[in-house]
Amino acid sequence: MSSDGWISIHRQICENEFLWGDKPFARGQAWIDLLMLMNHTDATKFVGGREAVIKRGQQAVTIRQLADRWGWSRTKISDFLNSLQSAGMAKIESDKKKTVITIANYSVYQDVKDKKETKKRQRGDTEKTPYIFNNNDNNGNNINIVIPPPLEMVKTYCEARGNGINPEAFIDHYDAVGWMVGKNKMKDWQAAGRTWEKRNGFVYNGNQTKEKKNGGYNY
Repeated sequence: MSSDGWISIHRQICENEFLWGDKPFARGQAWIDLLMLMNHTDATKFVGGREAVIKRGQQAVTIRQLADRWGWSRTKISDFLNSLQSAGMAKIESDKKKTVITIANYSVYQDVKDKKETKKRQRGDTEKTPYIFNNNDNNGNNINIVIPPPLEMVKTYCEARGNGINPEAFIDHYDAVGWMVGKNKMKDWQAAGRTWEKRNGFVYNGNQTKEKKNGGYNY
């Protein structure tokens, strides 16, 4: 696997429970999470009851906040930050109320030299890049839905419902139409799966689907 080049990751990935909700974080995940927590522009922020300017590539946090966020002990957080500083990856400045983290060489990785080319490339990649749609279920809970979903996620969903849908055929179908439903971007692939169930004569009873035949149901 090549280690050359770089990719862009949207901060919204942190809001996705399926991808980002498991704890404790691995060190690599913690490092990426830290990068996404950094300010991308200078900003004024109240820290410890006082107004402070947090510069680009910096963030002011508490050890407790990171411990809760990553599922680590405070000692492990402190050791990790000290290791980053020793490796020259970050500068750590702490007092009784806060810890200011400055990522080394932040601008080297974040600056875009050719904005026009980047925007053009992003427009071309829009249909191919997975996006996350935030939906609310009937209980008022926020649910983040990744589209297109990974094959394993569709397999797990279909197996749990016993709906007889071929996950690969499902993904191939929507890949072919750009994950559109009519003229609109798909918002919920699971809802699309339930539509397939109805078309195939399956009815979900809360435990698994059953196939309707000749006025009755076959499990």
